[in-house]
Amino acid sequence: MNPGDELVSFEKFHNEIEQLGILLAELNIEVAASADIERQTYDAFSALYYSIFTDDRPTMSREDEIAIGAALAGLGDLAAKINRARRGSGFDQIMPHLAKMVKGAVRMNAPSQVTDEAANKNSELYVGCLAIGAGLSIELEDPDKSANGKNPDVLLTFEGSAWSVAVKASHSSSAPTIFGNIKRGVEQIERSGANGVVFVNVKNIIDHQALALASPFTSVSDAVAVVGRQVDAIIQSLLTLIVPSDWEELFSMKKARPLVALMGQITVSAYVVPGTPMFVPVKVMRVLCAPPTPIDSNALTGADAAAWRLLQRLNDELQRNAGSSCAIGGV
Repeated sequence: MNPGDELVSFEKFHNEIEQLGILLAELNIEVAASADIERQTYDAFSALYYSIFTDDRPTMSREDEIAIGAALAGLGDLAAKINRARRGSGFDQIMPHLAKMVKGAVRMNAPSQVTDEAANKNSELYVGCLAIGAGLSIELEDPDKSANGKNPDVLLTFEGSAWSVAVKASHSSSAPTIFGNIKRGVEQIERSGANGVVFVNVKNIIDHQALALASPFTSVSDAVAVVGRQVDAIIQSLLTLIVPSDWEELFSMKKARPLVALMGQITVSAYVVPGTPMFVPVKVMRVLCAPPTPIDSNALTGADAAAWRLLQRLNDELQRNAGSSCAIGGV
């Protein structure tokens, strides 16, 4: 294991999920029996149960093993982010999103359907929780009373200045389609009158099945690198197929900074200690520096440098595990 890696017990993830269930009940948020969060809770508990009562464990394929482990890791991570936000200031800002959350697919480490509006809004909830967990004050637009996607999804204060974040959930790996999503995000930020960044969740275009079947990886570092390469490939496709002049036109004289965050999450298995494969929740954030912005972060200045620091702050919170202050992954 690397110094930054951390072993987190199944019980810690399960405890976060239980706390989230209690919170939803306290807020009188009704959860349908057929809701995705109910299915994920069942699978998450199965992962915990079979880890304790191994004799009861049925024969499962590697893909099925990863599926229940991913439910525990993914729902547990979301629950931890929400529970942490509850303890911070600004929790009232995300409450409307919690009612919306239970109506769609909830996990950030699993794909969802393009028609699942609630799942798309959950990406906004997740980023809002990252900001609150990072100690930032936020405003989050009501998911059911928004301006039809015309306004930024998250408004926050960072280093004493107002910032806006446009959150997009991409359902296509097509570079022009992703570029179109980024363009809409830039337009949202421009309406805010504040500097901002576009945040793209690429959970729907990562090849989850291939990565699960490639498990177990030889090490945690290898697992993180493989997931990171998938996100890097998306960025490379954008930089190859979208010409620099289009990027320059998009960001020229705009409040949106030419730094686009791409987040990908997946749970795989890897040999954490010799001979013992374990579930590894990989959470990767990469930053696309749109031409002609310098790729070297040390060369950034002014608002661009501040945007980089903001994304670092959000990534630090992204990497926090259930009941912990650090986890796996990185910008």
